[in-house]
Amino acid sequence: MKPHSMFPSRLALAAYLTVCLVWGSTYLAIRIGVAHLPPFLFAGVRFLLAGTILLLILRWRGIALPQKLSDVRHAFVVGAFLLLGGNGCIAWSEQYVVSSITALIIAALPLFVALLDQFWPGGSKMSALGWLGMLVGFSGVAMLVAPDILHQQLELKGTAGVLLGTLSWAAGSVYANRHPTGCSIWMGAAIQNLSGGLLLTIAGLLTGEYTRVQLNSQGLLALGYLVVFGSLAAYSAFIYILHTMPPAKASTYAYINPIVAVILGYLILQEPVSWRMLLAAAVILTGVLMVQLSRTSAPRAARTLPPARSVKA
Repeated sequence: MKPHSMFPSRLALAAYLTVCLVWGSTYLAIRIGVAHLPPFLFAGVRFLLAGTILLLILRWRGIALPQKLSDVRHAFVVGAFLLLGGNGCIAWSEQYVVSSITALIIAALPLFVALLDQFWPGGSKMSALGWLGMLVGFSGVAMLVAPDILHQQLELKGTAGVLLGTLSWAAGSVYANRHPTGCSIWMGAAIQNLSGGLLLTIAGLLTGEYTRVQLNSQGLLALGYLVVFGSLAAYSAFIYILHTMPPAKASTYAYINPIVAVILGYLILQEPVSWRMLLAAAVILTGVLMVQLSRTSAPRAARTLPPARSVKA
């Protein structure tokens, strides 16, 4: 391929497709998993396993452990925001909200990131196009959930949980960008997984979820899929495309993930798909695109945040 093409190699294309398809399917896997296993313990075990496997692989390959306590502390904080707050809230919420709706709400993640970055010390200021995109994007979220909540076809607590999880994920993303570590990005990811998994497991134990654990094949298969494909394979592919493609192009996977989630939810779990959902999705993604364009074209473009999902669900 030509150097200026979107995909510099076939491996980059394969990695990009992996991120698009696998991360788009994680919402379905979480929905299936929490139907059989309690959410915090389900998510906690997932990240403990993923973090342990990644750490063992890194040590086997000679990657050094963090040398500074500050690196461990920052990775722990990021893991708390992304995995305990972000993934934990999403796993809990998917007991009440179908995977397709969850994915469409989370598609607004870049809006939360841009909004937090706007008020973060030293953050990027948004242009008029960015604020307009923010209004368009959040209008799409309201269009998606408000009618069903008013008609009691969608539980308010589940929707609130997804929004809270998205906000926590955005906060973790902004914090991670403002506090880079000196250790390997892979080692940082391992610590994030381990810290988030530990906190989620503690949350599950404190809320008495251990009394609800009933192992079965569907729950274990969902757990295994998320560990192997969601947390290890797709994250590795994500790191690869970040290093081989421009961030603006690498981040376009975020527009494909919700489409994959809606299709899989419809085909596998028979989740409903309405014209209002499709219109709301188009409005949300339009708003996200406007915000992203405003940030990449802003005078302080060098400070633009990388794709928000550093360790995706």
